[in-house]
Amino acid sequence: MTHAPQTIKELQALISDSNAVSIADGSGPSQTLNPAEGLDSSDSQSVAISLHALNRIIEYQPEEYTITVEAGALVSDIQAALAKLGQYLPFDPPFLETDSTIGEVVACGFSGPRAYRYGILRDFIIGVNFIDGLG
Repeated sequence: MTHAPQTIKELQALISDSNAVSIADGSGPSQTLNPAEGLDSSDSQSVAISLHALNRIIEYQPEEYTITVEAGALVSDIQAALAKLGQYLPFDPPFLETDSTIGEVVACGFSGPRAYRYGILRDFIIGVNFIDGLG
């Protein structure tokens, strides 16, 4: 069963109450994080979590060229919000036709061909809030 927390607090509680967690994105085998042992793709006892409900654009400051989003936000939605004011993501993540989330793009380090001109994805991340294995 895949859990789909609706809030950050729900996600924190789910992670802190679990022995092992896997992120379920629907695209194939997921990785399991067991805080005591590290990554393992074969743990059938892990709790599967979908981040697709955590998909909000929290803040967009076009004059500052900054946008704050949750990990489940679709890259296509972010690009659409930016395009309304003539802005765009300076990196060009591949596989957008699969409705990739920004969390997937960041986790995989997808920068795309624009990286040669503008720099790689990590160059554009100002800050990150994350939940560790303890919730």
